[in-house]
Amino acid sequence: MVIRKSYLYPMAKSANAPSKSRVKWFRYVLLALFGLVIYHIVSGPSGALNLLALRKANAREVRALDSLVQRKQDLEVEKIRLQKDSSYIEQVARKELGMAKPGEKVFRYMPAAKTPELAGASLEAKAAESPTVKPADLNKKAR
Repeated sequence: MVIRKSYLYPMAKSANAPSKSRVKWFRYVLLALFGLVIYHIVSGPSGALNLLALRKANAREVRALDSLVQRKQDLEVEKIRLQKDSSYIEQVARKELGMAKPGEKVFRYMPAAKTPELAGASLEAKAAESPTVKPADLNKKAR
């Protein structure tokens, strides 16, 4: 006759062995902690999404800074030219201020009317719009 050892030594629950409900509860707690850690890594204050947004903002600010530095250098060059170069001063005065030397004639070209209604408007149509000018007065001026 063969006697099985399992019958001789039945497995008794030890005081240290966790129950099934405790194991499930422990798994849920670990899963929740893992979820919180992943959430913090992805979208926390120092998370990946915030880091990407900060990098984009940093690149935008660096480009703005570079353009401002370039503008400052251009203005410094123009300042030196205005202090030293009299022909440049004359050029700026003519272009930006519309100045001319005595005896010179300045010709200014006006851009053409952009809408066809205004470009082809007749004298009578203009007189009809204006309350102070009468069509009879326009005919006297045209003769």
